[in-house]
Amino acid sequence: MTVPVRLEIELRAPDRRSRDMDNSLKALQDVLTSYNVWRDDSQIDELIVRRGAIISGGQAIIMITELTT
Repeated sequence: MTVPVRLEIELRAPDRRSRDMDNSLKALQDVLTSYNVWRDDSQIDELIVRRGAIISGGQAIIMITELTT
């Protein structure tokens, strides 16, 4: 992708320990960049992050939408 995008993330923790959601964001964005999902994470114009249900092993659900101008 080379266009602006909306990145939506739902973070599902593996247990009830307290976590700062923003600590996971940079790592997820860097992984998506390294897998060539987009050219650079500076293309993210909209970012939505939600805390989801607790799930064994943890999980991140990611939705990427191209933004049209």
